[in-house]
Amino acid sequence: MDTGNTPEHTGRGTPLLIAGCGSPDVLKMLNAINTAGDKPVYDILGCLEVDAEKIENGWHGHRVWDERAISASDFPPCAIANNTSGIPMRRRQKVTAGLREKGFTRFDSIVDPRVDLYEVQVGEGCQILLGADIGPHVSIGDFSILLLGSNVNHDVTLGQYCFIGPNATVLGRVTLEEGVYVGAGAVIFPEVTVGAWSVIGAGSVVRKSVPPGVVMTGNPATFVRRMDSGKGRL
Repeated sequence: MDTGNTPEHTGRGTPLLIAGCGSPDVLKMLNAINTAGDKPVYDILGCLEVDAEKIENGWHGHRVWDERAISASDFPPCAIANNTSGIPMRRRQKVTAGLREKGFTRFDSIVDPRVDLYEVQVGEGCQILLGADIGPHVSIGDFSILLLGSNVNHDVTLGQYCFIGPNATVLGRVTLEEGVYVGAGAVIFPEVTVGAWSVIGAGSVVRKSVPPGVVMTGNPATFVRRMDSGKGRL
């Protein structure tokens, strides 16, 4: 399919498409990445979106294509930055799957260059904002998000599609399974496992392991409901 205005790669860095017109913080991170060295790392081609208004009006000066009407063959070989952090993580997962079906294969992690990644493993498609403090021997699964001021201590394992909110703290030797959502300012104590797709509410304190698929809030965190009740956000 011809998009009518297929972007040309300028040769100044890896061509990059942003999936979703979400937080503009991703543009700040890309600017920090591009200005940290002698030459740009990325050449931003534009964004992919399904919101008709954003497609028509653009996003922060960047062209927006209708994600439903394009495929990878419409663009030069490029990377994808998944900027869907403002939506439920289950939908973020579906966005990724949809892009793979359209032929996109490279999902780069966008990490502020001022974040110390010494002895940290980062999967593909992650977003790690300025101010995230990550200890050694940490593994961050694909498409996870660490927001401003988040603190992940040593020997922590994050599964795919985990979300660590602003100023949340995950202490040492913790395991967060796939899709765990940790709200702003929450604290998870050492040697705790939080089961897949569970939600830890903002400001909550988790001292014991949490089963999969539940919502926990308070200090100490207590069970509120199961995510499969239809009321869950993820």
